[in-house]
Amino acid sequence: MMGYRPTARQAQVVGVLREAGLPLEMSDFDDRLKKQKLFCIMKSFSPAIDYPFNWYVYGPYSPKLAVDLFEVAEHKAELANLDAQVEPPLVEATRRVVEKLGGRLADTQYLTLTASVLFFRRTGVSPSETVSRIRTAKPSFTEAAIRACMKEWEVE
Repeated sequence: MMGYRPTARQAQVVGVLREAGLPLEMSDFDDRLKKQKLFCIMKSFSPAIDYPFNWYVYGPYSPKLAVDLFEVAEHKAELANLDAQVEPPLVEATRRVVEKLGGRLADTQYLTLTASVLFFRRTGVSPSETVSRIRTAKPSFTEAAIRACMKEWEVE
């Protein structure tokens, strides 16, 4: 019997999640949200992350990434020993992002704010419009917090 064989994109997902120290499971909503936001952030630092993101209720979201994340989770036992062939530049980009996030990798709110800021930057939205759009969609984020995030991630 032939075992599960991930696509190249799914192998990348496995590699990024492993590098970030995140589990392959998708049972918890908060964990799913964190993974979506991490990949959205990663998209700004690596052209290898080519999932399309759109704006949804919880901020940037990629349905195609969700499909791959669930597929990977479904086959996590078979993937336990997978030598995910991830290109060195993607591994390095993941390390840089995870290092910059530090302990905030566990903070869903911070990941959502950062992913939102970087999503709007990638789509060509001006900094002032970014603040406005995030404040409208996510009133819990203050203008000061949004601007601090923009400064930290050099979106000004």
